[in-house]
Amino acid sequence: MPVVFNWHITERCNYSCHYCFAKWEHIGEICGDTRKTDSLMSELSKTHTAPNLRKIICGNHSPNRINFVGGEPLLLGVDKLATIINKATKDYGFAVSMVTNGSLLMKNIEVVDHLETLGLSIDSFSDVTMRRIGRCSSRGRTLCETEIGRIVKMARERNPKIKIKFNVVVNLYNCFERILGKLTQYAPDRIKIFKQMPFKGKKGVTDLMFKEFLKNNSTSQAPTIIEDNDDMTSSYLMIDPEGRFFQNGNGDTYAYSRPIHKVGIESALSEIDFTPEKYINRYEA
Repeated sequence: MPVVFNWHITERCNYSCHYCFAKWEHIGEICGDTRKTDSLMSELSKTHTAPNLRKIICGNHSPNRINFVGGEPLLLGVDKLATIINKATKDYGFAVSMVTNGSLLMKNIEVVDHLETLGLSIDSFSDVTMRRIGRCSSRGRTLCETEIGRIVKMARERNPKIKIKFNVVVNLYNCFERILGKLTQYAPDRIKIFKQMPFKGKKGVTDLMFKEFLKNNSTSQAPTIIEDNDDMTSSYLMIDPEGRFFQNGNGDTYAYSRPIHKVGIESALSEIDFTPEKYINRYEA
């Protein structure tokens, strides 16, 4: 089982999804500092030094992975992002994936050449719903069904080995929609369904709403992973743009470690609440 680090490399985004938890109020981003990013990736490659990661990597023969997320990673520009990705793969032996809203992908499609997995965040196929969520540009432009199909087709043509994953966040505006049937037409390798995490005054959806969505979207033919709020708490290895481990589950605030590139992976990981058993259960699902 690989160790997967979700690096929120930038807070910047061209969308304004109302449920987004990737908010740090413009803290310093280390992605522009080669020395710091190199040091961070070097520390992340030392998973064997962190006691509560040894159980995860026991017997593992696949490379550990960095999942680049945001904000919107492609706002960094494909050249800067590709440079960091190449460092991760060639210098430190990581597999690499990325989660994007897809809006900038066709203009930067060459980034898929470097990826093991491409994750697309798709919450609805309705323009009205997407605008209510904030999943649109400042001018109200959304990613249409045709564009999604074109992205998936082009990604697979450029990188035949790439895996396609869709992330769906169940929220107040899409909880009664049926969308998984349409997502399966793209033959994704995986679909992940998340229950909106309450954060900073946003209460998310009720258990009843979440169950209703699952009932209405129970016919997916693609491998589907469902994560409730408890599943998402203390089970991810998340890194903020400043290079710190962070965890949710503390109401309106995050718990942070000191910067990984300064104190090392073992010390930083000991400063947050991370449960290897929950991590293993989620990735073995």
